[in-house]
Amino acid sequence: MSVIRAAKRVARNFLGPRDKVHRTFWRCVKHRAGLEIGGPSDAFGDAGILPLYRYIRKLDNCVFSAETIWEGQRLESQTFTYHPKKPMGFNFIRESTDLQRIKNSGYDFILASHTLEHTSNPIKALKGMDSSREARGSPNSYPSSLYVYIRPSPPADAG
Repeated sequence: MSVIRAAKRVARNFLGPRDKVHRTFWRCVKHRAGLEIGGPSDAFGDAGILPLYRYIRKLDNCVFSAETIWEGQRLESQTFTYHPKKPMGFNFIRESTDLQRIKNSGYDFILASHTLEHTSNPIKALKGMDSSREARGSPNSYPSSLYVYIRPSPPADAG
């Protein structure tokens, strides 16, 4: 484990109120299916500020281009790797304002970290995220520039 990851983990352990927030979010994604915009995101990884990937049952992804400087080439196929212990998700290639072309796959939530500031029409992107979910709900945000859309239903482990 790197020194930075260890430091983040120690810091997380000392931030009690944040742990309650983490539990709130992971209960909403645990054993559920979702769509991430612009992933994979360090924020949702095991060492991230909101480590959710380990709890998710299935996660697909949407990126704006088949080729970027930081990721190289991507295919629109079952090639999205978000966690080493999870099966690959489907990788969609389209702008976040064009989510209506993604067939409703029964997504329970949408994740996005540092993506709205890169889109030409953030309001259209948010509306598209909302319409891509099976049920309508309200956006929840935590922290700045990190958005988690969760449908209003009880946690998966609520019995």
